Amino acid sequence: MKKVISFLSIITFLFFITACGQESDPRTVYKDFNQALNSMTSFTDKSIDTYLTKRAIVQKTKGATALDNLNKDQRKVVERMGLAMLKNTTTWIDLEEAKLEQTEKTAILSTKVINKTGGDTETNTVQINFVKEGGWKIDSLIKASETKGKSGDSKMSEALFRD
Repeated sequence: MKKVISFLSIITFLFFITACGQESDPRTVYKDFNQALNSMTSFTDKSIDTYLTKRAIVQKTKGATALDNLNKDQRKVVERMGLAMLKNTTTWIDLEEAKLEQTEKTAILSTKVINKTGGDTETNTVQINFVKEGGWKIDSLIKASETKGKSGDSKMSEALFRD
């Protein structure tokens, strides 16, 4: 009986060692990032920092510091709008359909969404860039929108956590 218990203890120990050593893939990091992001109420909230590269954290901090020059009411409005924009950008990624291009040190998760309304066609492309920095970390998010049709042609791009 002692041998069985010892054997089970060793198997359990080995299982935990191998399970803890597994590295998350970019899709999992994005999913966890998105959950943390959706619970954020302020740019000063550090819950998403775990999923960002050091460079991206510096950019996020610069954005939050820029708000210091505003009065309390202005800061709330700008912060709410910025947070809504960030959350909106990440909602365009469908993990099931997103394309993952990965090398040893970088990865890109991207998706394209095409909406047709009336005579207009709107194409939204979202790209999340990852860097291996003690595991996969998000380095930047880019959302590009292009509209073609009756109401004219337009292009817009948003880059988050970029210099």
